[in-house]
Amino acid sequence: MNFEKIKVDPKDSKKFKKDFGINEKDFLVGTACFMRSWKGIADFLKAAKILENKNENNIKFIIIGGGHKDSYIKMAKDLNLKNMIFTDHLENPYPAINALDVFALLSTAHEGVSQASMQALFLQKPIIATKTGGLKEVCIDKKTGIQVPIFSSHDVAKAVLKLQKDEKLRNECAVNAKKLAVKFSEDNMIDEMKKVYEKLI
Repeated sequence: MNFEKIKVDPKDSKKFKKDFGINEKDFLVGTACFMRSWKGIADFLKAAKILENKNENNIKFIIIGGGHKDSYIKMAKDLNLKNMIFTDHLENPYPAINALDVFALLSTAHEGVSQASMQALFLQKPIIATKTGGLKEVCIDKKTGIQVPIFSSHDVAKAVLKLQKDEKLRNECAVNAKKLAVKFSEDNMIDEMKKVYEKLI
């Protein structure tokens, strides 16, 4: 993964929040993906509703990206969600990801290490992710975030509250996230491949 292109001016993240009516004091949980049935968007919406019902009104949720979102917008309306924001596809998603307090990726099917999750790690965002595929490599439980089972909106809601209220854990995950992202960097991967190659010759 080449992280050189990820450069974010904090002012751009601030503007992103302002453009979408997000208060600086809001705790912002987001995901970034091309919306498909197996991306766990339904569980993301249900978790948002659980927290809304608990009167956790300063927690906001945002979905960054395009795809098959009409059905999820309808689901959000059916749930009468007031704390959910949808964006369209963003050519430059980095200010949006940088604006998050927590990044979530709740895939319900096997998935490799997603670019969005790596970008979130590099930008020092704690991750809530399902225990599936490559997501287990980027979301190391209580180290870079919190792992949750698939189809588990209640566990997602608990994880959000844990990261919101436990600032120490959140900060530790943020530091570890950046360290892990660097390990996945293009230069480091090339170095590791060279070491393997040198052992073979």
